[in-house]
Amino acid sequence: MVVALAAVVLAGVAWLEAPDPHPTALSGTLVMTRTGGEGGWDDRLVVYPDGIWVKVTRRRGASPVAGRLATTELRAVEAALAGADLRHRHTPRRLRDACCDLFFYTFAYRGSDYATADGRMPASVRDLLDVLTPLLDAPNAGAGRTVPPDLRSLP
Repeated sequence: MVVALAAVVLAGVAWLEAPDPHPTALSGTLVMTRTGGEGGWDDRLVVYPDGIWVKVTRRRGASPVAGRLATTELRAVEAALAGADLRHRHTPRRLRDACCDLFFYTFAYRGSDYATADGRMPASVRDLLDVLTPLLDAPNAGAGRTVPPDLRSLP
């Protein structure tokens, strides 16, 4: 009897949760880092829900780079993020190994944190990385790109 009552109560609560009208919409800030590699890379990419992105690299002489994704680019990030399903991924226990030339990546989105490395990345996470890599590889401000004035005050 108690189990049946609990099932009825839980079923009644479940219908109160409205389905997401845009299940692939970027509904939070995505933060990605890329570290490691032969040159000791240390990059951080932040993509905001409105399509503004900022890349910060800790290499000497580098300045932040920022931009705004076109609608089609934002939709590609949203689709790749939905496919990667970060909230159901678990970081492998032995992520670091003897090879120092690998890139290591972290992804943080809507309370989920996932870390991976080259050679250990699921295909769906690789798809997300493929969409974000052009932003990570964007020329630094010193190479002719500057942070637009309206983006300079971003956190």
